[in-house]
Amino acid sequence: VLDRIVALAVEVFDTPIALISILEEQQQWFRAKVGISATSTSRDVSFCGHTILVDDFFEIPDTHLDPRFQRNELVTGAPGIRYYAGVPLLTDDGLALGSLCVIDQKPRAPMSAGQLASLQHLSQLVWHRLHDLRAASFIDRPTRLMNRIRLEEDIHRHLSQREEPLLIAVDFLSPGFVNDIVKALGYSFSQHLVSEISRRVASLIGPECVLYRIGLTRFAFIKPRDECLSTLYEKFSTAFALPVEHDGIPIRAQIGMGALELDRHTIDDRDWVRLVVSAADYARDRGIGWARYQAELDIAQQRAFVLLSSLSYALEESEQLGLVFQPRIDFASGRCCAVEALLRWTHPTLGPVGPDEFVPLAEKTDLIRLLSVWVVEAAIQQTRQWRDAGYDFKVAINVSPCDLEGPAFTDRLIQALI
Repeated sequence: VLDRIVALAVEVFDTPIALISILEEQQQWFRAKVGISATSTSRDVSFCGHTILVDDFFEIPDTHLDPRFQRNELVTGAPGIRYYAGVPLLTDDGLALGSLCVIDQKPRAPMSAGQLASLQHLSQLVWHRLHDLRAASFIDRPTRLMNRIRLEEDIHRHLSQREEPLLIAVDFLSPGFVNDIVKALGYSFSQHLVSEISRRVASLIGPECVLYRIGLTRFAFIKPRDECLSTLYEKFSTAFALPVEHDGIPIRAQIGMGALELDRHTIDDRDWVRLVVSAADYARDRGIGWARYQAELDIAQQRAFVLLSSLSYALEESEQLGLVFQPRIDFASGRCCAVEALLRWTHPTLGPVGPDEFVPLAEKTDLIRLLSVWVVEAAIQQTRQWRDAGYDFKVAINVSPCDLEGPAFTDRLIQALI
């Protein structure tokens, strides 16, 4: 669309060059262009850097007669600008993002009122397209807040400007609970809750602070590094002491707040949003309200994820899982009267992993049921081998409480024993 607009500008104004430029702190980028091969120029020599300082129109009929541009490298060298006319691309709140301009390599008479109106009309078409692109890329549609992608860009902008503020994430409902809400009350109900939560949060952090939605009920914002986190958390706790309500149904918030100091020395090495979210989840899961990011906790979470994602494969790979047996000895006779089957896992890259580490992880998912069935079948197979060899003692196994919540486990156990 933008390419077509600059092509139309060249045709309407009979110029060899037309550009749609976007300005950053040090650079001018050509978002669409005709008649020029470069993709950007330094901002300090750009003509559009002057255009964004005006409200409606900036024109130079002959650069050789304008002392501001006589020695400009874009005039004395390629593309040899002699005539320039540009209109700023203004957001609804008056922020100039760049400009639409037409350029000639020979001087021209100033534009007529009709020509100016045409250029301004084309600039409005450009802005509508940029607005749509911005909304599609950076705006969370349900709440109209900035989204995670915009947050990541803003983080890098702060770091590139040698700023090291505090990134804060706050989650108000656990994902599992939100899922239960959707199943019980519908998606529309959950969206009303999110809207009410975002309204309260925005009022707490103030109008000067940008609020981003980065999850179902998870929000983020950037504060100065000296922000008092305990005071900020108290503000959230007080504001959400009253349940969030819709259609007469109150939902009590489960707040977890995480904080992370941005470090410009590791600008390209870290997933900042993931790190601060892990701190928020850690705070809520342990009921401590808020927590700063700690590298050792992140390492533990990554290890837990690797183990959990590897466990399903381990259940299919017979070499990884195995049983060891703890004997029970009758002191009077000295004979083994029973054994307890204990599960062991040797991960192909992490080595031996204790059950006290992987079983609690499995209990958070349906993998625990598959794990219990594996133990049952392996223990029964070993018991049969012992019986065939003439040994007669009991074999005990450990099961998870969730295995006893329904008949599926006992049915499978009985079936395996037959």
